[in-house]
Amino acid sequence: LGRYNERLNQICRALRTALSMVSASTGVTELQDVAPLLQFCRQANGSLTGAGDLDEQLQQLFDPAQPGSLFAILQVLLFNAQSAREYFAADTWLVLDKLQQALRGLPKLQRQQSGLWLSGPSLRQLDDIILLQTALYGLNNETMSRTQALRLMDLGQHIERGLQTA
Repeated sequence: LGRYNERLNQICRALRTALSMVSASTGVTELQDVAPLLQFCRQANGSLTGAGDLDEQLQQLFDPAQPGSLFAILQVLLFNAQSAREYFAADTWLVLDKLQQALRGLPKLQRQQSGLWLSGPSLRQLDDIILLQTALYGLNNETMSRTQALRLMDLGQHIERGLQTA
């Protein structure tokens, strides 16, 4: 659970930066700077295939049917949470439900005639997802008993952060 929460957080942060760069770009050079961020997002969840152009990469990351998308990470996170449901308070389940609603509420990415992504709603939604993940982490640290379960969740989060940083 800790690993997938951290993975979703890092991908959302990278996507937020990439979408703001795409919406502010004025040329090809700026769009080339987005490629490493999108590559990180694809690699973070183990989906190296289907590189394609910028449009295809963004569509894959926001497509619920794709195995490496934000939705796939959330599904694994929820599966892991349900596997250890006795460790979580009711508030944690409320945050998990709101996180699921926030991801479902992500607007479809569309392009303007000028070629720029309409990313305002997506950026706000990504901010909400990051806020909910932070709330989930804080609630777990405050409400979970100090057992091996909390230590394993923290360990998973630190492992994922270390892997993605490396």
